[in-house]
Amino acid sequence: MRQLTGADEVVSLGWMLRRSSTERRGALPPAPDVHVDLHTARIARRYARIHAKSALSERTYRRAIYTSLWRTFSAPPQELPLALCDYRSTDDAEGSPNLLFRVGSLPAPEEVPDVVDEEDAESAASVFGYSPAHRWWYFPDMHAGEALIFKLYDTDHSVAWRAPHTVFRDAAALEAHPRESVELRTVAFFY
Repeated sequence: MRQLTGADEVVSLGWMLRRSSTERRGALPPAPDVHVDLHTARIARRYARIHAKSALSERTYRRAIYTSLWRTFSAPPQELPLALCDYRSTDDAEGSPNLLFRVGSLPAPEEVPDVVDEEDAESAASVFGYSPAHRWWYFPDMHAGEALIFKLYDTDHSVAWRAPHTVFRDAAALEAHPRESVELRTVAFFY
């Protein structure tokens, strides 16, 4: 990522496996909603936490790019390929926050609070509704030797600064294989 972006420092945030088959073996299912993994109202706090743990935390960054590297392990075509929304077809104001709560088990309905304290402290994605203006790209025959890198958030809004994405069932894919993929997230800091 450092080589591709020209960043001064890149912090790895880890990886996650996704499987569309019913046998997940510890992997998550593909995310079915149109989303960006971060919400704009929470990005400054997220970057501050990540930067504080970085090797160059004493310096002030001028730009940061949160990315996702996506790679499939399953043979093409996949039954649920990844689709990326062309940034030029979106509006900067689009995207509603969708809070993420990490819990060990689902609480009973009567234990779910109506109001969440410190709501801004929770992770949130941006979820996008349907728009006829959206234009989509996907790569139906990706194989394990290929990868997509796309932005989840770039502090420089003079360029394409995020890529809404989702999965969809590809009806044109004959004998599609269950999807198995990995995502690696990083933040590139420029000083």
